Amino acid sequence: QGLTQEEQKVHFALWCIMSSPLILGNDPTHMTQDEKDIILNRDAIRINQDTTGQGTRIKVSDNTEIWAKKLSGGNIAVLLLNRNKSENRNINLNFGEIGISGVVNVRDVYGKKDMGFFSQSFSEQIKPQSGLFIIIKTKNEQNK
Repeated sequence: QGLTQEEQKVHFALWCIMSSPLILGNDPTHMTQDEKDIILNRDAIRINQDTTGQGTRIKVSDNTEIWAKKLSGGNIAVLLLNRNKSENRNINLNFGEIGISGVVNVRDVYGKKDMGFFSQSFSEQIKPQSGLFIIIKTKNEQNK
């Protein structure tokens, strides 16, 4: 049994946050459209290719993790990860933990949509063995 679609998204998001080489270990002629949508996501690839360096795990709590990578221009890529096998988890990102303050715009990388403006923190309910890959757009970068 392979990874679920949600697990595939998390797997690719971790590669992108860690600036890992993006190398496929499968036959691309037999990939589903959902799999292609994950690996061809332009925002995810930009995060991976950003030259600011590797991201890191910044928080671990109750089968949840928060990973972050600073991006050029002041934005920050973040993965909210729920490793629990059966229960949803609310994951709260305090913006101070990633060194930002003020009002920011949060963008869903895989959903390809802005989630709104937030100040001080962002919180989301994450399904089991799933994650939410987001870009925190700082004030300097919100209009780009």
